Amino acid sequence: MLLPATSHADFSAFGTLQTQFSDNANKTNDDEFDQREDQLIIGLGYEENRSWIDLQADYQATRYNFDTDSPRAQTNRTEYLGETQLHLENATRIIEFDARHERDRLLSNPEELSLQDNFLARDTISLSPVVNILSTQADTLSVFGTYSETRFDQQASGGNGFDSSRSGLGLSWRRSLSEVDQIVLSLQDQDIDYDALESDFGYQRYTLSYIATLRRIDYSFTAGFNAYEDPSGETFNSPLGRITLGYRNGQTSVTADSSFSITDTSLGNQMIGDIADNLSQGSNGNIQFIDQYKLWNTSVTVNTSICNLCTLRTSLTYTEQEYNVRTSEDIEQIILSSDVSYELSTLDSLSFGITYTDLSLQNPSIDSINQAFDSTAVNFEYNRTLSRNINARARFQNEQRNSPDEARNYTENTLLISITYTY
Repeated sequence: MLLPATSHADFSAFGTLQTQFSDNANKTNDDEFDQREDQLIIGLGYEENRSWIDLQADYQATRYNFDTDSPRAQTNRTEYLGETQLHLENATRIIEFDARHERDRLLSNPEELSLQDNFLARDTISLSPVVNILSTQADTLSVFGTYSETRFDQQASGGNGFDSSRSGLGLSWRRSLSEVDQIVLSLQDQDIDYDALESDFGYQRYTLSYIATLRRIDYSFTAGFNAYEDPSGETFNSPLGRITLGYRNGQTSVTADSSFSITDTSLGNQMIGDIADNLSQGSNGNIQFIDQYKLWNTSVTVNTSICNLCTLRTSLTYTEQEYNVRTSEDIEQIILSSDVSYELSTLDSLSFGITYTDLSLQNPSIDSINQAFDSTAVNFEYNRTLSRNINARARFQNEQRNSPDEARNYTENTLLISITYTY
């Protein structure tokens, strides 16, 4: 069927076969052993844009196979990750509907070793019907509902104690100041049900945002207040804010995002309303218990062409967590990375990168004081385009991690070889 001129639909797919060799597979200080890890990755994507629907879906399934000859091989497994975003609206735009699903994987806590056995899979589903009760050329007044569920794989987490569901209502007012900028006022109230707890919590959020989109730059400012209320009526509250910036020209692009808000260890950085999005792994918190925490996350990324054939990318991420009850788990994390790529030809490219991570605990207990660490990872990568649809890659990385607990210090060298077919 031919689509109207305003319509657009795209399907994409890829398959990757890769193998990785490690000389310290369990990331230990005194019990090192070699291991090969094979991965088969299948990815599918679909995008459709019409007058009444906006749909984007990207998923990938990965099969992990570990060398069975290794002394302590990790568990073979198959998992999938990805995201779907859906927006529907009727012809008069009185009724709208938003839905989102994301499946991600995260460490059981930010201090944990990045072994496959230490990652958990999490599904987040959110639904939001919207009724625009007043709509003019400049103003839109809306009432909306919210419902979301967060579910962890029970096999991985040992049960569903981290699962939660949320439901509530909200009111928003959007005013267009011009063709390029607008302000948005939003009021929201939710009930939160944690499967591990008998009583419900309450959550309130009030925000005022200014959003501007220009030809080369876009930015936004959000200020407000948010609070959790426990069954006894005690509140855990703080101001809420976010600043975003995007800039691009022919040679350089800059993205910056800084946010401060409250979340919990079940939802992590998957906050309804995108107050915190695309954050670092550390922003998910410690999912070994249920607690609320204040989350401050700042990230800045700069991409620039330093010559006709080379590109430099530098990024800085800062994350801070302050827990409501488990204050001994408060952390501060800094990640600084930089990589430079060079095009040897139209088919070949080389890149060199370095990443430094520092994680410290702000109020460590006797049990957690040794969980702090700093690490440095250096990598070299070669890419070769074999044909229009096939690409090959080889990557070597050296990683060194230091911790007050000597048993958690390690050095690991890995070599990864992969081939990808893109449809």
